[in-house]
Amino acid sequence: MLDKFALLGVPQGFDEPEGIDEKFRELSRKTHPDRVPPKERARAAAQMTALNDAYKTLKDPVRRAEHLLALRGVSGDVKMTPGFLEQTLEDREKLLEAKESGKPLDDLARGVREKRDQTLAEVRSLLNGGGDLRAAAEMLARRGGDLLMALFQISEPGESHAKEACTTGAVGIDLGTTNSLVAIVLGDDKPRALAVDEGSTLLPSVVHYAESGGPGSVVVGQAARRLAADFPRDTIVSVKRFMGRSSADPETRRLSPYKFAEGSSGVVRFVVDGGRVVNPVEVSAEILRALRNRAEERLGIKVQQAVI
Repeated sequence: MLDKFALLGVPQGFDEPEGIDEKFRELSRKTHPDRVPPKERARAAAQMTALNDAYKTLKDPVRRAEHLLALRGVSGDVKMTPGFLEQTLEDREKLLEAKESGKPLDDLARGVREKRDQTLAEVRSLLNGGGDLRAAAEMLARRGGDLLMALFQISEPGESHAKEACTTGAVGIDLGTTNSLVAIVLGDDKPRALAVDEGSTLLPSVVHYAESGGPGSVVVGQAARRLAADFPRDTIVSVKRFMGRSSADPETRRLSPYKFAEGSSGVVRFVVDGGRVVNPVEVSAEILRALRNRAEERLGIKVQQAVI
């Protein structure tokens, strides 16, 4: 498993690592694809993607704790007790009642913040003090499953209005030929697209594959599109054009510069860097995965459902 603390050169621990911002900026300057020769851009882009993911993980207290537990061999995949599930249902009812009555949510939000702070303080004590790591994982899992914790996210000052109605963890995804996007519906029943790619709501439907096959070896969106000119065979653009086509179809080969797997007369299969073979469904899955992950980062909660 990739150690994101080691990747950024900071010590492991529950608290935010000292100097993480400076470390990230320094590594980003050295690694940025625009600062390396064309032949090294794929590797640099993969490293940059891994750095960005590590930085976002270690800046968030919950994700940082989950990663620390995973490094210590403890998963957050725990079974919820009946009591917790009952409490979750009660919390759902409180939130719905408040929304239907039009009452201010300030009191609920205050309680959520207090509950969140208490949970994180207990987790911190267990992680830093050598306590029961399984108990810490259960606390984090329960916090993540509590519907009202989403209320904390949407009530924080300065946070995006995109969080206002995302209490269900559901999003809508448009998987487009040229661009894709992810959106949520707010309290006014109007959909809002989330900015998920370098400040833009449109994510180019482009996937680049680097040879390493490790973390960050798949690049999606604007960063992938910038690599297309230098690595045309390893950068799949507008993959929906190939849905339902055969690699033996002359029109298929006319559409692109890609290398196709030998003997693949049925579904199209691309051969990318390192000899890896992928099909259009797998390429599309990378776009969907990127949209989901980036939506979770924007919203601060797990995306549990999607309409595509």
